[in-house]
Amino acid sequence: MIKINLLPYRIARKKENIRRQVSIFFGLVVLALTCMLYAWISLSIEIAALDKDVKAAKAELLTYQETIRKAKEHQKTIERVKNKMEVIKKLVIPKDQQHHPHQVDNKHEMIAEGGRFPGLQPGFLTLKESEQTLVKRFAGDPPVFNDIADQTAD
Repeated sequence: MIKINLLPYRIARKKENIRRQVSIFFGLVVLALTCMLYAWISLSIEIAALDKDVKAAKAELLTYQETIRKAKEHQKTIERVKNKMEVIKKLVIPKDQQHHPHQVDNKHEMIAEGGRFPGLQPGFLTLKESEQTLVKRFAGDPPVFNDIADQTAD
């Protein structure tokens, strides 16, 4: 029988397998790098778009902050006006509650009810006069208010 030496063929086949595995490895490395490059580029584009959106949102926020600042100023103005209106309402006596000494018939009842005379100043009556007025009131005689009204006119 003829002996054929197949060793060189086996060695060549082994070298071919090694070359194929190395080329597959480098092909996979190149494919992986290509995928990473694609992912990096797509993420960079997305980040750039999001940065643009953030800048636009910040610019819009600045306009809204200006509007919010103006709204707060208006709110403070409204509160001040409301406070002033409340003070004015407290100071202004409604027409149905206004009492003038020359218009009121039963002045002694108004004093008993806590009514006000715009012409009278606090402490106008002395203690002695107030005491005499109270004594007359409880004695059944109405106090004389015409004298008081004449005194306020002076």
